[in-house]
Amino acid sequence: MREIARWLMSALIIVSCVVVVLSGCTKPSDIYGGISKTDFPELTEANLEYVYQYRGHADNWSAVLFVYKLKGADKFKMKEVLVYTGEDPKPTGQLSTEYTFGDAVGGSGMLIPEAPENGIYVMLPSLGTKELLPNTTAKLLVKWGAQSEYIELKSVPA
Repeated sequence: MREIARWLMSALIIVSCVVVVLSGCTKPSDIYGGISKTDFPELTEANLEYVYQYRGHADNWSAVLFVYKLKGADKFKMKEVLVYTGEDPKPTGQLSTEYTFGDAVGGSGMLIPEAPENGIYVMLPSLGTKELLPNTTAKLLVKWGAQSEYIELKSVPA
């Protein structure tokens, strides 16, 4: 009888350990907030010459950057979306970015009076004149409060 009890106790411990280990194997939530170009009507218009997409993440932020150009336009446009993934409360106040694509530089900034519930911040659009190649990488600096963080953005299929 003691052997059966010992065996049951061992089996229970093993099953408990397996459950604990497997509970950490669930699919991670989408660190990019599920953002895709179809979320923005201007990125699916028929008169687009191109849409490039860049993604990257660091400790506190994930970023999705769309670079697009209308047919016949002189300048391209950028739509920048940040997803806060940090442990602290979602940031409010000044939020700004600076990016570098080779020789091209730019950025965006805005005042956030109230943090979005889902942690997704859609930045103000920006314009550029220097032509970007679709497979380039970029560096994005995110600044919020007294903190900052660099993110390397890599080209992904749009």
